[in-house]
Amino acid sequence: MEAWTKDARQYGEELKKGLEQQIRLSALPALARGLGAWLETKQKANLADRAVLEDIQQATLTLLFRVMFFLYAEAAGFLPIDSDAYRSYSATELVAAARSAVATADQRATKFWDRLSTLVRMVRGGDNDTGVPAYNGSLFAASGFPGSELLEKAAISDTYLAPALAAIAFDSEKPTAAGFDFAELEIGHLGAIYEALLAFRLTYAWQDYRYDEKLDRYVPARAKDKIAVRKTELFYQTEAGGRKAGGVFYTRHEFVKHLLTHSLAPALDQHLAKVAQTARTDPGLAARQLFDFSVVDPAMGSAHFLTGALDLMTDKIAKFLDETPLPAIRTLLDALKEGDHASGGGRVYRDADLLRRLILKRCIYGVDLSPMAVEVANISLWLASFVPGLSLAYLGSNLKVGNALIGASDADALREMSPLFTSKESNSPVSQAIRRAEATARELAEIPDRTPEEVKRSQAKERELREAMAPLARCLDLFCAEPLGVEGARYLVETEAERVLSGKLKGDAMELLFRAQRESKRRQFFHWPLEFPLVFFRDDPGFDVVIGNPPWNEVNIEELGFYALHDPGIRGLVSESERRKRIEALDREHPGLRRDFERKYQDLVTQRLFFGRAGGYNRQGRGNLDLFELFCERYGHLARANRPGRIGVVLPRSAFLGEGARGFRRWLFGECTVATTDFLLNKKRWAFDMEERYTVALVAAQRCAPTDDAELRISGPSANLAEFLDASSSVGVRIPIAQLRGWTPPPPNDPVRQPSWEVPLLPSPAAAALFEKLRRGARFDQGYKSVWFAFPTQGDMNETSDKALFRYPLGLPVWKGRSFGQYDPHGGDPAGYAQKKELEAFVQAKRLSGRSRFRDNFPPASLRDPKTLPLHHARIAFRDVTRANDTRTVRACLIPPDVALTNKAPYLTFPLGDALSQAFVLGVLNSLVFDWQARRLVETNLNFFILTMLCFPPQHVAPVERIGKLAAQLSCVDKRYEEFAREAGVKIGAVEDRTRLLAEIDALVARAYGLEEADLYTIFEDFTEQAAEAAYRDRVIARFREVRV
Repeated sequence: MEAWTKDARQYGEELKKGLEQQIRLSALPALARGLGAWLETKQKANLADRAVLEDIQQATLTLLFRVMFFLYAEAAGFLPIDSDAYRSYSATELVAAARSAVATADQRATKFWDRLSTLVRMVRGGDNDTGVPAYNGSLFAASGFPGSELLEKAAISDTYLAPALAAIAFDSEKPTAAGFDFAELEIGHLGAIYEALLAFRLTYAWQDYRYDEKLDRYVPARAKDKIAVRKTELFYQTEAGGRKAGGVFYTRHEFVKHLLTHSLAPALDQHLAKVAQTARTDPGLAARQLFDFSVVDPAMGSAHFLTGALDLMTDKIAKFLDETPLPAIRTLLDALKEGDHASGGGRVYRDADLLRRLILKRCIYGVDLSPMAVEVANISLWLASFVPGLSLAYLGSNLKVGNALIGASDADALREMSPLFTSKESNSPVSQAIRRAEATARELAEIPDRTPEEVKRSQAKERELREAMAPLARCLDLFCAEPLGVEGARYLVETEAERVLSGKLKGDAMELLFRAQRESKRRQFFHWPLEFPLVFFRDDPGFDVVIGNPPWNEVNIEELGFYALHDPGIRGLVSESERRKRIEALDREHPGLRRDFERKYQDLVTQRLFFGRAGGYNRQGRGNLDLFELFCERYGHLARANRPGRIGVVLPRSAFLGEGARGFRRWLFGECTVATTDFLLNKKRWAFDMEERYTVALVAAQRCAPTDDAELRISGPSANLAEFLDASSSVGVRIPIAQLRGWTPPPPNDPVRQPSWEVPLLPSPAAAALFEKLRRGARFDQGYKSVWFAFPTQGDMNETSDKALFRYPLGLPVWKGRSFGQYDPHGGDPAGYAQKKELEAFVQAKRLSGRSRFRDNFPPASLRDPKTLPLHHARIAFRDVTRANDTRTVRACLIPPDVALTNKAPYLTFPLGDALSQAFVLGVLNSLVFDWQARRLVETNLNFFILTMLCFPPQHVAPVERIGKLAAQLSCVDKRYEEFAREAGVKIGAVEDRTRLLAEIDALVARAYGLEEADLYTIFEDFTEQAAEAAYRDRVIARFREVRV
């Protein structure tokens, strides 16, 4: 059975990929062009207008999912496809007819649109004659849903709609094939398609474009090119300007199951144990406690995690009730059976199916910014809990649209603002509002939704609940609007709380409230306590389990990316000046573009103000904000503190490494007990359909402080599914939390003086033991007392913003990372050439600036002398862009004098250290041992904070002179290094036996770290044959046995 299930899932996955490609390349463009043609002809709309394009894109997506819902529901038996009364109206018949008519479709006819519109109206209100139940969601609504108003008035010609319908249902490359079998799809696959399509934007073609397969990019077409998109056509492209799918957001079933097993399962087991204990003395109370358990995905997308959570909870609670029967629960299940009115009863129901409906409405919660995502989530959970004869459960109080990151996550802020909010008097306005909300929310949860009438009762209760919450919503809107530019909003709550609650404001106060409410509507404030009162207005508020895979996007807007959505050809322009000219031309042609960009840019600048202490975010680090970092902090706001709550989430590796996520790690490892962290190497995109360079983490934790003997379990990085399944079920590598704390002491000048908690990639216990040895040395940022001290410097100029400095055909060479290798200053592929005087003035000005570290480490007289610029002397540089699985990760080189460096080739500045000491540092950097250490932490760059935390051998045993001499000999290859060679005491010229010197350095470095021979074999396992051939490894081992330090 397990093998059959696996095969079925694999078949469904392949089917999903084929369908997704058809939709992306054929169906979506055809639907969008059809709507565009109608708008242009009937409404005289300007298709180049971004607002028009967004309307079309929303309507196209809604229309697509209407059709896919029909096909899936018919194939799965949720719609009466076998009924003669229904079949002639069905989507199955419609797409078959469309397939036959593609070649002969009439541009003036709309017969397929008319048939589809009839089917939409039947499902919207229900149709007794055909046996179609009413759909109580928003997907088929006439208004109030993205794109619905346009679809209600538009009509797509058969020439567009027929091929679009055919592409949704049939493989265009197999014209005689039966078509996609929607019955073999899981509902989650439709969610995966939706999430993959989020990466695409509808675009108006300003010119003819060809498609560059290698670059995955639309570029301006030249004469004789094959035209992919013609001028004035509408087409879809990714943010990067291509057309390949990038389903970054969707999480594999195996990962969801793993995270639920380590977060939801143990939390539910603990909860059920308490219910069982209560049941011994008070079965009635136990029945009420049973559903007092909440699970949330705050960025739920298509509800893949929530669907898995519902399955797991149903299985566990059903088994629990078999062993611990509760009469009150039996009564609820029997009451659901009585709801089979539509067909006169007689059906046989499984208790588990009925129980699933109870759990769904009382325990499952989700939020998403996208109304379409929430609707797809509704569909996913409806179909996962479908019971024939019963109406679809009302989930409007469980699955909600909103910005999970902007809004109040608890009521603490209000309690601090006014005594009115801390008053426990039963007649206080706040107490009354909360009591009314709790009672209404409980009544809503208890409505069984067996019939359309009961669903309407639920909808009415939801409106009543919103009315009850309105006074508190006014206060929270004011509170959250203040950081977003509504000045004085919080003061109004502090001084006029009672009037705000009552709504009796006048004049300027009322205007201030209106501004706050406009901001709330525009940014989709989401006040968690008000949206889910049963979860937050209880003892120990919050969710028992927080699950999901948050978005991974920086909170910024890139000018190039913005304009490329309007003109993809910009990305094909090589020079910055050409791009700038094209952007300026677009601004002249379409003045609204610049205003739109500046508005969005300023909007993001304002929004970032909320993501600080004023908005309740206290753990955000330096640098660009990323959404996943904000969600990481939000998890701490949402999980119950005392119960305690658990999390089970997917995160990028940078959550366990980057400076921006340091606050999250301090919470995770300082205030939580981490159950497991499993790393995935996305090789060949096996784990996620995204950039394969990245490492991903699956983490499960409980919100309770770790014990003194707590251990962190890690596994991976797994490079394929088989490795993951094996690693995730193993004991993994165990790292004592105390040891991890010791590896990551507080960084210098850190204001909170807490460990930084970077988690290394340690594939085996041997690797963990080796890493522990290496961490006993001196951190790079400490250097060696009285011998050397260095800090990394970000090149002489920025490769992008300072490009004008190295635009010349001749002059001082400007090197980037690829211009050198280990001990190899080849100078190939330079970034350009600079004029010496101009560059010298630029670099000197930077060095003398107020933010320069040079000012803190060198005397003023030295800094004022341009002759002391590092540019004029030999210096150590290293490649910035690198990966842990590259041939070598650390590539450092002694750069000759009068060679400039870009930011992709940072260099080391030595306030202390002669040439021999500097050469020693170079030798250690390029050693296999140091490289292995760096590979435990590097992701895509050798960031400064990583380099500075890596450890050198202990100073008291380090053979500085011996290693320095060897590294200097390898580096001083010609007369350019004459000064450095003289100071280091070595000869100039290429060495005859380079391999011997390299092996000598590797052996000496290993001895200096105090390693054993077995440790070297552990190190060798991490490198390819190309990085260290077998003969070289033997040579290192031989010298290791001979040398002593």
